[in-house]
Amino acid sequence: MKAKGFTLIEVLLAMMLLSVVMYIGSLSFSIFSDRWQKELGGFNADVSDARKLLLLRQVLHGTANYLARDTDARAAYLFYGDAQQLIFVTNAPVFNTGYQAWVRLSVHTLESGQQQLRYAEYSFAAAPLFTVGGQPAPDHSLVLLQSDNIRFNYFGWHSFAARIRYTESGEGSPGWQDAYRATEIGVIPYAVNLSWGPNEPVIFALPHDNRHRQSSIYDERDEA
Repeated sequence: MKAKGFTLIEVLLAMMLLSVVMYIGSLSFSIFSDRWQKELGGFNADVSDARKLLLLRQVLHGTANYLARDTDARAAYLFYGDAQQLIFVTNAPVFNTGYQAWVRLSVHTLESGQQQLRYAEYSFAAAPLFTVGGQPAPDHSLVLLQSDNIRFNYFGWHSFAARIRYTESGEGSPGWQDAYRATEIGVIPYAVNLSWGPNEPVIFALPHDNRHRQSSIYDERDEA
């Protein structure tokens, strides 16, 4: 018997089926590749955000109990914060790590409505700050976070009098507040809380020196 070959129609059908299979395979690979790239991009973004939060943790955990002169030329702690801004001195800056640095963390609203948390650093490598209200030009800056409703609050004493009352009689306790001025309270807060979007807040504990245990700190300031 003679071998029977394929007809032209059968060959065309086979080629069409092969083309369909190749198209489906190519489309599936393209979809998988796009999804992988998106997931990889999201993973890289998450890693970058986590790294920046670790840097923020480093900076805040390195907060210095830094004394400078206030408007009355008295010694005062350089620490001021409200819901949208935080100014302090750190022993563990992001950029020039060999020196203390003045740091400003500030919230900026974009045209899209989202907000950015920006880090600005002025190194004391050239010269330290001598006044509490000084606003030096930053040497470096960095966007730490982009999200919605970024805000700070602070755990500490509500007033100098409340702190002294607790020291003398054990009455009262510190609490959370939207703004904190160490120049008025005589000590930096115990912790800073950072919140954004729907995420759980992140709380950073701050180091303290021994001066906050002394009720006579403002007398010491007057003598400084």
